[in-house]
Amino acid sequence: MPGRHIHRRRSPLRRRLAHENLYAWLPALIVPLQLGAIAAGTFIAADPALSPPRFVGLLLAVGTTSGVFGMLAAHELIHGRRRIERLLGLVMLAGCGYMHFRISHLQGHHRAAATPDDPATARRGEDVYRFVLRSVVGQYRQAWHAERRRSRVGESNRMLRYLAVTALIYAGVAILAGPRGVLFLALQSLLAVFILEVFNYIAHYGLMRRQGADGRYEPLGPEHSWNTARRFSNWALLNAGGHSHHHAEPGRAYQHLGPVSGALELPAGYGGSVLLALVPPLWYRVIDPRLPAN
Repeated sequence: MPGRHIHRRRSPLRRRLAHENLYAWLPALIVPLQLGAIAAGTFIAADPALSPPRFVGLLLAVGTTSGVFGMLAAHELIHGRRRIERLLGLVMLAGCGYMHFRISHLQGHHRAAATPDDPATARRGEDVYRFVLRSVVGQYRQAWHAERRRSRVGESNRMLRYLAVTALIYAGVAILAGPRGVLFLALQSLLAVFILEVFNYIAHYGLMRRQGADGRYEPLGPEHSWNTARRFSNWALLNAGGHSHHHAEPGRAYQHLGPVSGALELPAGYGGSVLLALVPPLWYRVIDPRLPAN
């Protein structure tokens, strides 16, 4: 009848596609929000009237959100299938001065995880602070070696571009926000990188692939990553707890990651496990008995 509104229910397929688009946009939305927080924090910190306690509080707030949400979003995006996703992930890494992570993670970690060749795999008995230093240095070297190999076959060296971008960012901050702004940006980046590397620490701590007589390592399996099925942890952290599934299918979107048979379970969610790792004696006491026998 004229004037009557007809309400049509959306098909299950259309509803599913709408949900998929929402999931896909979430990491992409985090990037400008987090970069905005970094920029705002940098300019606020540049004010000489800002007291040291307020400076530190601002630093902890911005650096922590960069390390947790910004870096997790960057990790998801650099695995993306679309160029715009990968670019957004790289832009987020640029905001923390860690652009080479794209190279070391994709070309290094995903090939050599749970072996001595991977600087991002923590050894049994290695505390988180030693690990972070070794991992940061090792991944930087790994990225340079990978780019040198590319250069030999005529490809451009991305590390040179990344260094140039980082230098331009800091030059711009120095001009616009002065030494205090540069100090804030550098310290929040260090905190963000530290948090990212703590995530790396708990993801593979003490889990190593066996090496055969021919020198080859066994295939990476579910038992070579630590996972968590804690719902709140996975809701808040882009399903980071499905780490074994992520290694099995690196290109699979985060919302489709889940538990897999044979995966090892962390004693707490990712947040609780990060805090536990910061106290090495307590970490060893809780996690070492869960390690499989060699």
